[in-house]
Amino acid sequence: MLVRLTVKNFKSFCDSTELSLVASSQISDMPQHTERLKGVSLLKHAAVSGANASGKSNLIDCVRFVQQALLRGLTLESTKWYCRASERCEEMESSFDVLISVG
Repeated sequence: MLVRLTVKNFKSFCDSTELSLVASSQISDMPQHTERLKGVSLLKHAAVSGANASGKSNLIDCVRFVQQALLRGLTLESTKWYCRASERCEEMESSFDVLISVG
């Protein structure tokens, strides 16, 4: 189960951006919305909302990219997916920090 995904320099995400599925204290006491794994309450579902062109689709692309990279490895094409919003990003490394819980 995905616990947290942090991405930097991928598509529209130049700076470090995090998606966390750790439930807040207000939700962690609601078993219908959370699942307890290793003492941590995680959200069973999450919704991403925002204005047009705010990065929602790029977040989904990031999750797909990480999944494909783990399953099939990186392709040469992946070097073209850095953030183009700033010139400084072209020379920066992209990073993906994924925290998952198995079992």
